[in-house]
Amino acid sequence: MLPRFTLTLLLILLPTATLFSLSLFHNTLPGDQPLLDTLRIHHQGWRAFLAWFDINPIASLSMTAFLLTICLLRRAMTDALAVLLILPAQGLVIVLPKLLIARPRPEGALFGNTDSFPSGTAATAVLILGLAIYLAGLHITPSRLRIPLQAALTTAIIALGIFRILSGEHYPSDVLAGWLAGALSLLIITAIHRRLFQKHP
Repeated sequence: MLPRFTLTLLLILLPTATLFSLSLFHNTLPGDQPLLDTLRIHHQGWRAFLAWFDINPIASLSMTAFLLTICLLRRAMTDALAVLLILPAQGLVIVLPKLLIARPRPEGALFGNTDSFPSGTAATAVLILGLAIYLAGLHITPSRLRIPLQAALTTAIIALGIFRILSGEHYPSDVLAGWLAGALSLLIITAIHRRLFQKHP
């Protein structure tokens, strides 16, 4: 029987690789446009409001810096290293695929841009907020504090991805790919952290 880490890695890697491979050859995937048409909010005011929930590069760096600062204040160097690994992970699973795949955005505010796949907001949310969930599980002992925090962060990860579809900024497969790519990167980062944490708690 495969070790749990290997099994989890394969369960995330296979759909991620499939989705990214298909997107190299198709601007949209089957069901993308009908699902987007069904889910996208047509009221311009609400769409503009939901589009505001976007993790752009400045917001991403700010969130990473905030998490890093907390780790450094706690003198948790292993945790700080895990946070720093977010940056190269973003380059590999967000920036590089956007350049290679160059999928056009759905018709809307960002129409004409070719950086739709994968959703950077979805991937970054999983990477940064997911790492915060993981670290909270390690360091926050009282369950009355830990569980609500982890639940709130999980809700934010899901909501940020869904908002990108509701606002019409991304196709559903963009968001799904972002979640998967973020989860794959997070799995590797936490595995590295666990290995280092065992040696230098």
